[in-house]
Amino acid sequence: MPHLDIPVIDIAPFLGGTPATKADVAVDVARACEEIGFLTVVGHGVRESLTERMYDVSREFFDLPLEEKLRSRAPDPS
Repeated sequence: MPHLDIPVIDIAPFLGGTPATKADVAVDVARACEEIGFLTVVGHGVRESLTERMYDVSREFFDLPLEEKLRSRAPDPS
């Protein structure tokens, strides 16, 4: 299996840039999604303390036993 580097994409030019820089960021995001399926987003303006807390909460959830995780499923809409 080939080694794939996950691209790091700065979205600050999309959030506050010109139509051309916004288009460039959109192309980079589309390419990452189409070719790799993953990307790391920087320049989003979210406080680091919040992203760290979200990582911690996510890790706590995914470390739970399967049975416990399944209890948090959304109800079947049918």
